[in-house]
Amino acid sequence: MKKIALLIGGFLMFVSSTSSAQDSKKYGIGLNYNTENTLGIDFIYGNKYIFGGGVTFGLKSYGVGEDYTNSAFTSSFSDQLLVSKDVDKKTLSVYGIGGYKFKKIKLIGKLGYGSQSTYYNYYDPSRIFGNNGYYFKLFETGGSVLVGANIGVEIIKNIYIDGGYDTFNGGSFGLTYVF
Repeated sequence: MKKIALLIGGFLMFVSSTSSAQDSKKYGIGLNYNTENTLGIDFIYGNKYIFGGGVTFGLKSYGVGEDYTNSAFTSSFSDQLLVSKDVDKKTLSVYGIGGYKFKKIKLIGKLGYGSQSTYYNYYDPSRIFGNNGYYFKLFETGGSVLVGANIGVEIIKNIYIDGGYDTFNGGSFGLTYVF
């Protein structure tokens, strides 16, 4: 969390040091929720042409029960174990932003990379693994390219309501404040 605060503070100091009082450049920060259960933070800079970057974080853990990822002995009981489901967890994505602002509308494109993990949740009816029999193992980790677009509409002076879609986080909805 300290790293995020330092990143935000550093970005704001950089942007404020590069713009003078007579410069019409604006910078902003956006917060959005995505349908793949991630929360995103966007940093933008520019008046007509918009540049910036963003990051999203996964909001919850998908493993149910105890973590047996590094345990080798679970395979010896495989006939007693039932796979309940496999779940992909979006862990982190980082992307660049480029766009154009019309009078009260901003159009933004995104390009970046996202990482994810796949978990298998198991149930052991004999309850050998834990008190309740539920446990999980990390199956694989990987990532994919993120490509997307957003549109923002100014609803109140300097406050935009945003919506969009990208290939990693799914649909998004959020607010952006421009300083």
